[in-house]
Amino acid sequence: WIYWRNEIIFMLIFGKNSTISKRFSREIAIGLKTLFPQIANSLIPNYPLGCKRILISDKLEYYHALVQPNVSLITDPIESINETGIVVNNRHIQVDDIIYATGFQVGSALFSIEGTRGPVSNEYQNEAFWGITYNQLPNYFRLLGPNSVLGHNSVLWILECQTQYTICCIKSMISNSMKCMEIKQEKVDRWYKETVLPGLEKKVWTTSCSSWYKDEKGRVFVIWPYSTSSYWWGLLRCHTTILDDYDITY
Repeated sequence: WIYWRNEIIFMLIFGKNSTISKRFSREIAIGLKTLFPQIANSLIPNYPLGCKRILISDKLEYYHALVQPNVSLITDPIESINETGIVVNNRHIQVDDIIYATGFQVGSALFSIEGTRGPVSNEYQNEAFWGITYNQLPNYFRLLGPNSVLGHNSVLWILECQTQYTICCIKSMISNSMKCMEIKQEKVDRWYKETVLPGLEKKVWTTSCSSWYKDEKGRVFVIWPYSTSSYWWGLLRCHTTILDDYDITY
C-alpha cells in the first residue's frame, strides 16, 4: 500500500504547475500557521512542493521540537564562527557544538576513474545508460547512477532492476565468450535526450530551488523523472537488445 500510495502522490504533485500540488501547499501552510504561528512564516518554503527532498512526519515532531522553551529558531545568515560560538546580525551566540546539516554532495566522485580514452571527469560520470553503465568504461556497471535515484519512493525496486540487468549482461558475456562490452555513446545520448530530459522538463525538480539533485550548473542529474514501473519496463526491454547496445570485444 505504501509503495502504490507514493506512486499516486508522484503523479499528482510532482508535475510543474500542478494544481493539486498548489492546493496541497496552501492547505499545509494554513495548518502550520494555525498550529505553530510563531515559527510558520520562517519555515514555509518559497519554492514548489517537492522541489527539494520531502521529509514526512506523521506527528509533526520537527515543528514541536522548534517551539520548545529551550529552543531558538534563528534563520538569519551566520556571519562568522569563533572559539566560543557563532555571530548572527552582530550578535554573539555561545554554543557548545555546531552540527553541519547542509545536505548531500553526490556530484563529486570520491576517487578518479581512468577510462579507455583517459581520465573520466565528474561531469562525464553524470550521464550513464539507465544510470548503470558508461561509454569509455567497459565491463563497468554501477547501481543508483545518474538519473536513476528516486525523489518519491523506495529505491530498492530500482536497485533490483539494475541488478537484474547487470546479471543479464554478465550472463551474455559468459555465454558469448566476450572479453569486454562497452555501451555505445549514441545509446547513452539517446537515452538521456529522448527519455530523461523530456521527463525532467515537466517535473518540479527543475524549478528554481537549489537541491542536491542538481550539479553546480543547475542540471538535475540524480532523479529518475518517471514512475518506478516505467523504469522497470524500459530497462526490461533492454535485456533483449544487449548485443546491439554495446561495442563488444571477443
